[in-house]
Order: sequence, then structure tokens, then C-alpha cells
Amino acid sequence: MSGRRQGGAGSGGATPRRAVFTIASANYIALAATLMQSVREIHPEVARFIVLADTPRRFPGLDLAAEIIDCAVLEVTDFRNMRFWYNVLEFNTALKPFAFRYLMAERGFAELCYLDPDILLLAPLRAAFSALAKDSVVLTPHILKPLQDGKEPSDLTIMKSGVYNLGFLALRDDGETRQLLDWWAERCIAHCRIDIAGNMFTDQRWMDLAPALVARTLILRDPGYNVAYWNLTHRPISRAPDGTWQAAGARLVFFHFSGLAIDDPDLFSRHQDRFDGRDLGELGDLVERYRDRVRGNGWARYRAARYGFATFPDGRPIENAMRRWILRAIDEGRFDADAPITVTGEFFDAPDEVAGTLGIVMTRFMYQLWLDRPDLRAVFDIYTPTGQAQYFAWFAASEAREQGIDGRSIAAAACLAPAPAAPEASSAMTPPPAPPWPPLGGESWTGPADAALAAMGDDIIVEFGAATQRLPREAALAWEARVDLARHFPLSSPAGVQDFLAWMLTEGVVQDLIDPARLSPALQAELTRISELSRHYQDVPLSELMLLTRRHTLPGSAAEARERFPSERMGRLSHGLWFAFVAPARYHWPEALVATVRAWFTAPTEIGCPGLAFNRAELAIWEMRPDLQQAFPLFTPDDAIAYLHWLLSKGLAELGLDPMALDPRLADFLLQASPRHPRLPRALEMIYAARADLRALIDLDTEEGIAALLRWCETHYLSSYGATALGALLPTPPRAPLSALGCPGFAFTAAQAAIWQGRDDLRAAFPPDQPGAAWGFLHWLLSEGAGEAGVAEALRDPRLPAFLASPSPRHPDLPVALEMLHAARADLRAGIDLGAADGVAALRHWADLHFGAAYAGTPLASFHAPAAPASRWGIGGAGARKTRLLLSGMWSAPTGRGEDLRGSAAALLAVGFSDFLVLDRATGTLHGPDGVALPAADGGIEAAVHLVHLNADTAFQDARFFARRGVRAARSIGFWAWELETLPRRWRHAFSFFDEIWAVSHFAALAFAREALRPVRAMPLAITLPEPTEWLDRAGLGLTAQATLFLCMFDFRSYASRKNPEAVIEAFTRAFPSGDEAVRLLIKTQGGDSAPRQWQRLIDLAADRRIELRDMPLDRAELVSLIAAADAFVSLHRAEGFGRGPAEAMWLGKPVILTAYSGTNDFATPETAFLVSYQPAPVPPDAYPGVEGQSWAEPDISEAALFMRTIHAQPMLAQGIGARAKARVQAIYHPQIVGQAMCAALGFAPEQSQPKRSRPGAAASAAPRTGRRARP
Repeated sequence: MSGRRQGGAGSGGATPRRAVFTIASANYIALAATLMQSVREIHPEVARFIVLADTPRRFPGLDLAAEIIDCAVLEVTDFRNMRFWYNVLEFNTALKPFAFRYLMAERGFAELCYLDPDILLLAPLRAAFSALAKDSVVLTPHILKPLQDGKEPSDLTIMKSGVYNLGFLALRDDGETRQLLDWWAERCIAHCRIDIAGNMFTDQRWMDLAPALVARTLILRDPGYNVAYWNLTHRPISRAPDGTWQAAGARLVFFHFSGLAIDDPDLFSRHQDRFDGRDLGELGDLVERYRDRVRGNGWARYRAARYGFATFPDGRPIENAMRRWILRAIDEGRFDADAPITVTGEFFDAPDEVAGTLGIVMTRFMYQLWLDRPDLRAVFDIYTPTGQAQYFAWFAASEAREQGIDGRSIAAAACLAPAPAAPEASSAMTPPPAPPWPPLGGESWTGPADAALAAMGDDIIVEFGAATQRLPREAALAWEARVDLARHFPLSSPAGVQDFLAWMLTEGVVQDLIDPARLSPALQAELTRISELSRHYQDVPLSELMLLTRRHTLPGSAAEARERFPSERMGRLSHGLWFAFVAPARYHWPEALVATVRAWFTAPTEIGCPGLAFNRAELAIWEMRPDLQQAFPLFTPDDAIAYLHWLLSKGLAELGLDPMALDPRLADFLLQASPRHPRLPRALEMIYAARADLRALIDLDTEEGIAALLRWCETHYLSSYGATALGALLPTPPRAPLSALGCPGFAFTAAQAAIWQGRDDLRAAFPPDQPGAAWGFLHWLLSEGAGEAGVAEALRDPRLPAFLASPSPRHPDLPVALEMLHAARADLRAGIDLGAADGVAALRHWADLHFGAAYAGTPLASFHAPAAPASRWGIGGAGARKTRLLLSGMWSAPTGRGEDLRGSAAALLAVGFSDFLVLDRATGTLHGPDGVALPAADGGIEAAVHLVHLNADTAFQDARFFARRGVRAARSIGFWAWELETLPRRWRHAFSFFDEIWAVSHFAALAFAREALRPVRAMPLAITLPEPTEWLDRAGLGLTAQATLFLCMFDFRSYASRKNPEAVIEAFTRAFPSGDEAVRLLIKTQGGDSAPRQWQRLIDLAADRRIELRDMPLDRAELVSLIAAADAFVSLHRAEGFGRGPAEAMWLGKPVILTAYSGTNDFATPETAFLVSYQPAPVPPDAYPGVEGQSWAEPDISEAALFMRTIHAQPMLAQGIGARAKARVQAIYHPQIVGQAMCAALGFAPEQSQPKRSRPGAAASAAPRTGRRARP
């Protein structure tokens, strides 16, 4: 073995003969680490490896328990091609034969065992390693018995995907194995695909041939190996008395958690429908232990790790249809699989040549997507002009983007779309129409900020001669603020205003532009008024809002239903059902808007089942469907029972209808005892009556039959009905009706009792004859059981809050909630005697100290308010969280404004001020100063000061959000960013919601102060960077090592024209025209899919091979790594509010080239940066809609080119400027310095009066530069 590298984690320095390895991409590294830790525990003597099927990564602080092998070292044939044409799963599996060959040939291992990363080893691999003493290949079949129970996977499904599961494979290094590996590797180069129809399934299907190709192949039939969802029905998991895990009575060696959702306890595996995550028996404990281990290995941090081979070099996603196009071209002989494939994303934007031979003109991507998607092929006949036009229309609509199709693919398709009948008159250059009312955005409330929202909650009256239409002020403000809305809804007639109002009350709610709960009583009265049309039809009452929303209908209804409204009864029923039962939940409408229509639909009829008359809604569904009328004529009770079963098992789910809203009587009816079979609930009798299979097997006229049906229900109810409306009504198997169960003064509802009935563990823990059992069960519902399936629905009990808050009859000084805790918790009963004189006070004291922590995040959390908060972030009066300072903004967003908020929190902590909370506008969650999420408080949030890190354009929507969250502040401050010299007039109303404004720079402060509406001050933003240990070097970032690297960064979604990347490209090409200098320009962007035409223009300009484009989101450490790896940062901006990119580059000591204009002048001086002169220029109307008449900077490109040449030719000079830049920026934006400034402005005294480092006097006191350095 000499000459071959050996070792690996666990080798102990000796030459190991055996190794265990896995293959994973970065997003699965937490699972791979969990696997390898378990291997280390069971086989410490065996070498361990993780092959990283990804770009090189670091995982600081993670115990990998294995050596990482970069997939690039595996000597994979056509490596670059494979990572391009395979998706992440295909690529991971395609590496397997190459990894085996590498570990044998290069690392010297004679016996190798591969395990999938989602496996947990629980016992030694004795049988596998023992077999390798004489056998070359060891395989485990998916199943040892047939799977024919009507569930998935079935034995047919197994046969399609492969007889053996390749999550496990053991090989011995010998001649036969090497021949097998050579053959297998060759097949995996281009045929390791997920293509069931083409008889391929990754690497796995090929190994069906292994027993034929290798004589010494052992098919390991040990039931303890490779237990997973596909064979679990034959291998039940149990725990032996000695604590070991068993599978079908044998020792469980390893469990394969394939398809397990780490964060969803209800989902066992997404690849099957046989097992429910809520009912796994003893296996459930193993599953939860595994989930805990994975979470402990950084699952939350790494699960969203970006797959390094998911994009082209420029960052455009490599979509699956693109990969399939290449493989199809290889199969058809149009591409050579052995030749390097160097296509870019734009290759797939060109017309497809094969489609062209069929007379079809569409992009390669479009055509391949259509071939890949049976649903698209079924709907769009692209061989006809009409079908092509419809496919193009679907592609251009929002649904394609919502399905994840990149915007550049959509834009390219639009270029080939059939010409419209008439060209569009408007364009981005066309100014939006003026509103048919005096503009509102320019108005500003001058009263107290906390009264602004109420003052703006009225309506405006839009007049068209004698005709008028009432419109909420917030809808009018949205129309003025959104150019797209103004162009789409011109509001030139009453009908146009009504269409806009209908959109606002539906899609506008989804986009958070309007809050239906704030509709004025006058507008609600107009919308609920019953139209005169109703007199003609005498059925569904037609309100004005129904008529406004006429374009909507039930999901699954025929397309013509909307055309038949309101003239035909079917249209009225379809739209009425949507209006009464779907829209209120989807759009959060007040009950009053639909009450009249809903009351009509919920009125009972004379047709129904025994004990339940169908209401009009249930009968309307039947009336609308001829197929239902044929299947269920409703002439007999049996017809009605069968129809009810269809409604609850299929129909309501198909139509998107909530069964509790449609008919609140259903749950109680289904739990009633059957008159014919008192031991059965009606639900079970209904299922039996409707299903011929059960009637054929079970005779309910016998006791044995009733017992058999109850047993069937125990084992099959959840899998058959758990995802249906019946499962929503009865989330646990219905059993024999329960005798009375409840607490003193509170009887459990049927839904609550059904949960107790349906769980053996609950009935054992809380037997009805045990004192305090009912209290214990209620405590369980409200605490540890609150997150379990069905409990949330059962807790929608309007009696509960009043009952828990009411005084205890036995201890009037205690609320019932605390009495319940004492009765349910043995520790409290043992430590506190409520009969003693001080018992009640002792319990209250315990609750003041411990209740909040013990019940945070549970429904109980709001039922006790401590007399004195246990911490300064505790619950205040009436359940409100109280804090001195509330910070809000995009806390979790990977954006500049999100970083602004995170920096403010870091700045305050840096000076010892921690009496603040953070409200995340992106998610709605509340966080403590340490970033840990806190449970919401029903009483809202009370703050002395509310500092809002959001911008003027969203102020109205933000104010509504804060009102919904119950935010109350004595002083509100808007911390705004803006990049032009004047704020658009349509945003002047934003000042209304704040008592003062902070600006991210002096330049922005001048823009805000010009309005003279609220006090304005400039406040520096804190800069914080991740630890250098998390940074990647140039190799890790895929950058050239030996070249001067210039970096430019921007986001297309932030007015890309002001970032001016075209000038950076031109300056670079002017600076280095010969093309042979060791220089590179990297333009890092994100959001290119939102601006495909601008992205394409950038591609066209960046034709120079030395210029690289990357359009992709990066995490914070990757982004800072990119800046740190560059030699210089370039920002030839036309306008900048702050300039975080250049500021962070200067913090890192990088020389920056930037325009001497706007927000960057706060920190960039001639001594600390290469400042580029500029000329003022008007802002083009298409660059910033609504800012006509303003100017910005046009930088001198020749001067920028000169600076680039200087940095390249004189690196020592550049480094000196970078060092001075670092000192200046850190003197202004260090968290401790910013924290001191914030506390002073807020009037708070930080707990540390001085920062921990001295502040450089001259640099810190230098006045920010707000002027321009323009040439004459």
C-alpha cells in the first residue's frame, strides 16, 4: 500500500483497513455530522469521511467527527459537466462510485461502507464487515416482503426506483469490485438521473445488476439494517429492557430517516403516505432524539446553505429544465457528453431548434419545461397557435414566477411571444396618471405621531359628476405610491374605482396595503347593502361587495362560472360560496361584510341525513355538480350519508372550504352516539355506510363487527382521513362517546374530549376517576400539548380565557389558571400547601418568578401577569411587554436595511445598554437584546421610545403593522435612508407617524429637513462584521489568486441605475485596454431576476473575459469574505444614501474609488479614498418614477480609470490610503461610538459611560463632508 495516502478521522495513526463515508452538500452537513458522530460512538476504530458534494466550505465550531474530502479531488470524469447537468440529488449520488474508487486507490482502504447522511448508526456493523471477509459486495434490499396495502411506496414503486437501497453499500477492494466500480462510474457520468419513465433512478437503479455482475455479492437480509419508511411496516421498532433498539425483534443497527422533516413533527417522511408523524409508537422517541441531535449540529444554520453548483458563474440559477435540455441533447446526439459544456444561461433563452422543426417558436427553456411538465402538456397544446399563445400568457403571468421560474427566463420568453393584437400604449417612460382627487401623499399630519393613524383612517369621496364612490384613504395612498397600480387602474370612471377597490380588498390585503378591519362604518354599510338585483333572483342575497368581487369563484369551479354571475343561479351559488366562506379567511374580512350572505347559506334545508339537515351551502355544492347529483341522488338517507362522506373526505378540500365555517354543527353531530349503534359515534357509522370495502368485511349487527370497526378506526382513520375535512373536524380517531369529563366549573368540548379519547397515553396519564386528572389534562392541552395536531383547533373555545382568568371558588385570591397549575404539577403540590396561611402568596410569588419562563410560547403565557417583571423584558400591565426602547425593522432580512437594524442593536449592547426589544417587520416576531425570539404578548408592546429602521415609502403600511401588534410608544423615531436631494412629495405623509426623523447620513438629513415637518438629525450607522474565522479566502470564493481584484456590488431592487455599474465597467476597460494585465473586475449583484433587461444589458457590457458577474444572495460571512478578498472597492454611484459597501470595505482597510457625492461624503475624504469628480445631471424619468426635476451625479469615468491604474501599479500607495480609511471609518461607525451617540440622542444613560477603546480624536471630530467636488 506504499505510496497511497491513508488516514481519516478515527484512524488513530494506524493504517486502517476499514472506513465509513458519506456524501453530502453543505445544506445537509448537520445530518452528515450527526451520522459520523454516531459512527464514532459505535466504531471509534474505523476511519470516517464526508465527501462534500459542493464548493469548498468551512463549518466553524461544528464537530464533523470525520475528515472532509472535497469532491473535486475524486478524479471524476467530466466533473464540470456532471455538476452542471445534474441537480443536487443526482450529483450527490453520481459521486458514489468515484468516491469508492478514490478511497480504495488513493487512501488505501480495503473495506468500505457507504451510509447516506440521513442515517443514524445504533449498533456495530458486524454483519456487513464480516461479510466482506469473503464477499465483494454487500447490498440491502428495500423490502423482504410485499407491499400491497394500497399505500405508497408499493412494491411496484420500489421496483421502479431500484430493488436495493443505495443508502447503504459495503464493498471490498478486489478485482471484481474494481471492474464493477469502473462500469458503475461510467454509467453515472450522464445516466445518474431521476427519470422513472426512462428506467433510471440515480445511481441506485444500476446496482440492480450488481448480483449478476459480481459473483460474490451478498444480499443482507438482517432486519436491523437499513430500516426506513419503505420496510417499517414489516419491521416494527421497539425498545428492549436493556435500552437497545430492536427492529422486528432483531438488534436495530441503523435507521434511515429518509424524507424526515426535521422541523415538522407531524411529518415522518415526505416520500410516503403509510405512516403519520403523530402515531409512530416507540419509534417516535427515536425520531425525536434524532431530530434533537441534528438540531444540535447546526441544522438551523446550515439547512439553507447555498448549493455551490446551483448557478452559472454569473449567479443565474441553473434551472432543472436547463439541465434536462442538456441531457436530452446528449441522448439525441446533439451534444457530446465527453466535451466540455460551456453554455451560459442565455443559451437557454434562444429559440429551441427541435421545436422550430415542428413550427413552434419558443425558448429552449420554455420548450423543455413543457416537455418535463405533464400538467402543462395537458393544458397547453403548443402545436396550435392558440395553445402557444396561452402557454406564453401563462409563462408571462405571475404564476410562473411564483413557481420559482427565474425572471430572466420569463423575460426571454416574452421577447419571442406572439405579437399582441395592439401594442401597449404605456411604458416605463410614461408618467403615471394623476389621481381623480387632490393628492394625499403630499399631506402630512402635524399633530401627535401616535394619533396619525387614526386621523388617516377616514374615506375619500371620488366624484365623477353626479356619481361618487367612497374609497379608503389608505387605498388612495397605495394608488399614489405604487406606479404599477396607477397604470393598471387608471380610475377614469366609477367602474375603474370599483375595480381598484375590489382589488384592494382582495390582493391588496395579501400585499398588506390595506387592513379590512379598519374599513369605516360608512363604507362597510355601502359594501353590505343588498343590491336591487336580488329582488329578481330570490335566492343568494347579492351585496354590493359581492358584485365588486364578481371575478372570483370557488377553486375547482368551471371557468364559465364567473361569466354566469349574477345572471344564472350556478354563478350566484359559486361566487356566493367563495364570498361567504373562502374570502373572509383569505382576506381577513370583518364578519359584518359577509354576515347576510353567510346566514343565507347556513340556513338549514329539508334535505339531509338522519339527525342533520343539510344547510343551503352543502346543498348548493350538490346542485352545482351534475356528477354529484348522479352519484348521490339524495332520495334516501343512505344517499345523504354517502354525500356527506364525500363532502368531508374530498369535496370541501377540493373547493377550499373550511368545514367549521361552512357548518359549525358538524363536529358535534359526528361525535354523537349513533342511534342504531350506541357504541359508535356517527362519524364512524357514516364512514362504514359510505364504504363498500368496510361493509363487505364487517357486520355491524354483531358485537364482533362493532369491535372490528373500532379497531379499523384505530389503525386506519388518520392515514385515510387525517388530511381531509373530516380529519380537521375530528383530528384523532373517533371512539365510543366519552362520559362526562371536565374540571369544576368547566366541561370539556367534544373536540377536547376527543383528543383525550384518542390517545392511550393521555387516558393513562389522566384517568377520569383520579382526583385532579381533569386539571392535568387541561394543563397538558394548554402547555406541552399545545403544539400537537388538533389541539390548536380544540383550544378555539371562547369560554377558556374567561374561565382561566376568573377567581378560584376555593381560593378567591387566585385565578383559576394558577389553581390549575397547582393541581396539575406534583412539584408545586409538594412545595406549596394552598391550605396554609401563606400558600396562596407562595404560589403567586412562584408564578411571578417562574411562570413566564415556564410557559413562554404556550397558550398559557398570557394568563398570568407578574406583580414585578421577572426581567426588564417581562409582561407589564394588562399583558403588555414593557421596554424603554423598541427597535423595529427587517431584523432577519439579508439586506442593507436589515444590517442597519442589527448594527443599532449591537451598538447599544456595546455600551452596555440592554433595556430594549427588537420587533422583526419581516416575520412579526419579537426578540430580546440577545436575538432570542420571545413569545408574543396579547397586551402588545409598550415602549418609551420606538426607533423604526424602515423608510418613508412604507411608513403607512408599517404604522398599520405596528398598530396590529399593539405597539404603543411615547416617542416614535423614523430612522430613514434616502439617496436623492429631495424626498418625493408623495411621501410627505410619512412624517405624520413619527415625532422626529433620524437620517443615515448628513446628505439624507438635508433631504428630510427641507420638508420642515418634523425635527431631523443625522445618526451614524454601526458597522459590525462577522469573525474572521468565518471568512473564506479567494480559493474558497472561486476567485483568481494572482490578480488585482476590483469589486463592485449592488442590488437590482434598489434602483440599479443610481449604482451605475456601467460606468465601473467602462472605467475598467479604459484603465486596462490591452487585456494582458493581471487585473479582474467582479460585479456582485442580487435581484437580477427582478430586472432581466437590465441584467442582460450588464451581460452585454461585460464581454471582457476579465470581468465576472455574480448575481446571487450571500450570507453575511460570504459577503464580507468577498470584500476582504478584493484589492479595491469601486462605487461610481450617481447617488447614495449611506454607502454600506464602501464603508465596510474601508473598515477592512481596502482602498475605495467612489463618486465624491451624497451619503458617502460622511466618511470618504481625499485622504482616505480615491474620490471621483462629477457633474450634476438630471435624474431620468424612467430611473426614479415620481422624482421628476431632481438631479444626481455623473462621475468622471476617465478619472475613475486613472485611479484603477494607480491602485494596480502602486499597491503600497493604495494600502496606505486603505489604512487611513480604516482608521476614519472605525472612528465614526464603531458600535461603541455609535452606541454612545444613540443613547445621548435618546436621553438614555448607557451602563458604561465610556467605550472600551479610545476614540481617535482628529478623525472622529472631523466634520462630515456634504458638499460636492465638481469640476468647473
